[in-house]
Amino acid sequence: MDNEIVFGDALLEAIAQDKGGGPPRISLAPSAVKILQRQLGFYGKTYWAPQYRDTLADSDGTFFLNYLDEAFLAFPDGGIFFEVIEGHKNTIIEGLKKYKGNSGVRAKYEWAARYHNFICQEFAENHPIPNNPDADEILVSAAEEAQLLTNYRIDIETFAAIPSRINLKPIKPYE
Repeated sequence: MDNEIVFGDALLEAIAQDKGGGPPRISLAPSAVKILQRQLGFYGKTYWAPQYRDTLADSDGTFFLNYLDEAFLAFPDGGIFFEVIEGHKNTIIEGLKKYKGNSGVRAKYEWAARYHNFICQEFAENHPIPNNPDADEILVSAAEEAQLLTNYRIDIETFAAIPSRINLKPIKPYE
């Protein structure tokens, strides 16, 4: 691999994995998961490893990159990049509206909405507002900012494809 070309088994494995047309995620091939496991072995506990924040497990057992974690790189000192979260949310909402009638594409936006909501909810839950009156003001402020993420959740049901009664003009027999 260099700046202009990529080749080899890893590329072929990635292409083969992506052919399924599943969720819009950057998933790890089995060979990459083995490397991840070896890397995790260098840390006493999995949650101490930087890969713990960078990688998530989907409900189907697939490991994928947590690209929304970039919104929290400066936290707590530099805050949360809410413009990243809001932009992601708006893109998903636009897609849910635009592809309401296309179940294949819509499923991808629904997956992205669930991923988005998971990240917002988990981050808020992992940074509760301290109830200790002597708590550090910076940490309290950061925790208050983290709680704002719950306002960025996407109400998927608002955009759900809900069945309705038929509205067809009847055709008279033998017309």
